[in-house]
Amino acid sequence: QRGQLVVRTREYNYHAYLKGQPRLDLFRYDNCHGGPETLHRHRFDIEGGERETILVPLDRMRTLAHVVREAEWLAAFVRRTRGF
Repeated sequence: QRGQLVVRTREYNYHAYLKGQPRLDLFRYDNCHGGPETLHRHRFDIEGGERETILVPLDRMRTLAHVVREAEWLAAFVRRTRGF
């Protein structure tokens, strides 16, 4: 939108997980292995097992606010589903 503040960085490392023993991963965005063109998303199942890694074009990267909302939604879903 016009006038909207947007922040872009060259390195991303957003990791959402539920604390506990063991930790339960929800998702992770990162490009710590290269430049912005290597940005990708790791998707995990409700048991915390990694299921896939998807390349994310930089212009399609979600805002931090969206990533936080996604983490909150997934955490609530996993807690309900697993009975936490």
